[in-house]
Order: sequence, then structure tokens, then C-alpha cells
Amino acid sequence: MSPECGAYGRYHRLVNNTSTLLLTAAIACLAVVGCSPARPAPDSPLSVPPKDTVSIIAGRSNQSTPDHAQWTWSILGERNWTAPSASDTHLTLAQSYPLNDVVRRHGCNTWNCELTLDRDVASTSTGHWILKLHGSNGQTAQSIGTVPLKGGDLSSAVSAVQDRDTNSNLPASLTLATLGDRDITIAVTN
Repeated sequence: MSPECGAYGRYHRLVNNTSTLLLTAAIACLAVVGCSPARPAPDSPLSVPPKDTVSIIAGRSNQSTPDHAQWTWSILGERNWTAPSASDTHLTLAQSYPLNDVVRRHGCNTWNCELTLDRDVASTSTGHWILKLHGSNGQTAQSIGTVPLKGGDLSSAVSAVQDRDTNSNLPASLTLATLGDRDITIAVTN
């Protein structure tokens, strides 16, 4: 039976006409929408920050109890870093390279800084802290120590300094919190 005959022919003409119509509509949509200039991403705490800046996203964990408290700060860069380090209450992100570098590897542009404070079970006047800098690439730097608790209260030992989302120019040196009489700081290199 030839394609021009009877119901079979009408079916093929309908399919061909529908396919042609859909293809024409798709090309028209691409011509109007797909060829328009790219729009910049809206400024949000989770968008990649502008060149030579780093975003700090502040937050306090909701997992706090009378014997445990936790603070977090997320660091989002417009470049990757490969070398986190921690020394006492000081953190550093170093050895950066561009986000889309096709040669260098093993860095990341998203880092999480976490300060955890736990009351000592043997002495309510002492708190044990852990300070971590963890990258989305799996690298972690950490330091640990103790801090006196006035009246046994965890909140007396820590005060968040960086308690709002912000952008900072690189190189950046920021105080995230105070822990007893010491500052919790992070240095982010170019």
C-alpha cells in the first residue's frame, strides 16, 4: 500500500505536518529565548562571589544543648584553595587557583569552618573546643583546646563576631568569634 492511499496516507501526512509544526515552533523559541544575552546570577549568599572576594555565610547549629554548642561559617570563593591549616585558634586557606583551571586539581571553593564546644564531664568549669576547617574536597584541618567556663555556662566562653553573611576582599583576615580571651580567626589568601 502506497503512503498516499487511504487511512495510512492520512496518518503519515498528519505525522509529517505535526513534526514540521513542532520543529518550527522549537526553532522560533530558540531564536527568541535561546539567543538572548545571558543574565547575571542574582546576588545570593550561595552564588559565586565577585572576583577577588570571598563570601562568609554565618550560622549557628541548632544541635546545641546545655553541654554542647556548635557554630558554623561557610566560606565560598571565586577560586579553589588546596591548603587548609589550623594552629590553635587560627585557620588559614592558602594555595589558590582559578575555578575552571583545567590543569590543577584537588582544591575546592567551598569550605566549612566549625567550632564545637563541649562541657567537661569531670569539671563543669572547663570546656573542650574543636576548631575544624573542612573542604568539599575532603581535606580537613583542625585544632583542639580547653577554655574556662564562667559559672559552668558554655555561652559565657564563646561569642560570635561574624554573625551575618558578608563578602570580604582577598586577601581576607576575619575574626569569626571570641573563645575565652582569644579570637577565632581565618586568613584566606589570594
